[in-house]
Amino acid sequence: MTQLKDKPLIGITVNNPDYAKAYADLIERHGGQPWLILPDHDMPPEETLSRLDGLLVCGGEDIHPRWYGEEPEPGVELVLNEARDAVELPVL
Repeated sequence: MTQLKDKPLIGITVNNPDYAKAYADLIERHGGQPWLILPDHDMPPEETLSRLDGLLVCGGEDIHPRWYGEEPEPGVELVLNEARDAVELPVL
């Protein structure tokens, strides 16, 4: 993705492009250039961050407890997206 010189590049972490549309539209409306960071994003976190002027972390599924040194509690139902965790958390 090529950044336009006069527009700040704002990364949006999200599961699918349809969910990000409203966020992307707002960023564009206010002079920014949105860049979707999806679960299949394969750029190293350092390179991703070096390109961004800002980062919007959208809501979504639960973060897998192993990212903070725990395992899921028995009987607790979590909605997980481990592919997104693997991309989003290192960027954070």
